[in-house]
Amino acid sequence: MHIFLHISDWRIAGRHQLVDIIGVPGVVRFASSPEDFMMRAMAVQLRTAPHGFLSGWTAGALAGLRSMHRQVIHVTVPIHVELAMPSWVDVHRSRWYSEADRTNRADGLVVAKPMRMLWGLAAMCNQHRFDRAAEDAWHLGLITPDSAWSYLEDHRCRGKDGVAKLERLARRGHRAKSSLSEQPRASAARSAGTLRAPNAGPPTSARHPLG
Repeated sequence: MHIFLHISDWRIAGRHQLVDIIGVPGVVRFASSPEDFMMRAMAVQLRTAPHGFLSGWTAGALAGLRSMHRQVIHVTVPIHVELAMPSWVDVHRSRWYSEADRTNRADGLVVAKPMRMLWGLAAMCNQHRFDRAAEDAWHLGLITPDSAWSYLEDHRCRGKDGVAKLERLARRGHRAKSSLSEQPRASAARSAGTLRAPNAGPPTSARHPLG
């Protein structure tokens, strides 16, 4: 369990020993609470409140995507917000800022919604890393082909960074969706008269690749 406090909230601290979170003014922790990824993410959240939300690879890590960078916390704030932050925080000051692109988690963290997260990753990552992140998001149920197309059409004018990757993602998603829709018919055909080979092995997993 992690404990994070604004430095003004001494009543909660009581007699516990408090230490600064390195480089994040105004946020302290109990000395017994380790300074790890989750602690730093919450510290950045407190420091950038009420406008900031965790984004990019940090949102990806919190969503369960593989191989997301945890050493540096990525946060998005409106273009007019200027904050002094330590080297382990990457602050993205954006003219494209909408409350609709963020969501509040049960643990108090405010993070980018899946499509905003992927839009950021598309601009940050090479094709291979983005494809892996997108496939994870697909299999975790965070995105659908329809949501990808809809988001792309709504925000294409926001800039060209990542647009090509997102278009490719949406096309691959629709191909995978079409392939999945064919499986019940194929299964029915097998049941009607096509027997499975004795040594064919287990059925194909329901975890279907994108494209």
